[in-house]
Amino acid sequence: AIQAEPQVPIFPKLDSELPSCSYWSDFLFYLYNNHSVLAMCCSHPYHPFSRSERWIVFFCSISLSFLLTAIQVFMDRYLPSIFSGTYTMVTVPVIMLLWENSLHFCSTCDHMCSSVLIKLRLHDTESPHGFVSTVIINILRLMGKVMLWMAVANSIVFVALGVVFIHLAKSHHVVEHFYRTWMYNQISANTWSVLYMLGYFVAITV
Repeated sequence: AIQAEPQVPIFPKLDSELPSCSYWSDFLFYLYNNHSVLAMCCSHPYHPFSRSERWIVFFCSISLSFLLTAIQVFMDRYLPSIFSGTYTMVTVPVIMLLWENSLHFCSTCDHMCSSVLIKLRLHDTESPHGFVSTVIINILRLMGKVMLWMAVANSIVFVALGVVFIHLAKSHHVVEHFYRTWMYNQISANTWSVLYMLGYFVAITV
């Protein structure tokens, strides 16, 4: 008989099917399966959020950071230097975190709904409730895929707008300045993402 592939829970600490080795190993498992960069290579192969989808999310993420950095380089001519530091350390990480979380939801909304239905014992396919829940999950899965590809289309627009802002900057050193700032923004966003996940993991496991 063909066995179905097991689905890995998003928070293994809260699921009895995956025993905990230690608190920090659980956090690393959570980090490897949810961080936008680490998860592209380190996520569990049976996680409902596939690695191919994570590469799509990564493209969407860097496209948004490209636009945000282009806006920053453009505005540097008009605003004091303190704006640049605040923008890199606060504005960019917050916007990118919201963007990545929305993309993550698009890719896993059907799985989240399935988990809720299982807890409510409405997943039995032989009952009327089970049939309805199956239809709902399939609709959510389709909607999630559509929204994810819509995000890809938006990301292409982000890149185009970023190029426009770079040309509007009209600085002799804009290219060198842009790539350095873009790197700083990516490092800042990914670092704050780890700290956010640590705080969230501690909150849900207390």
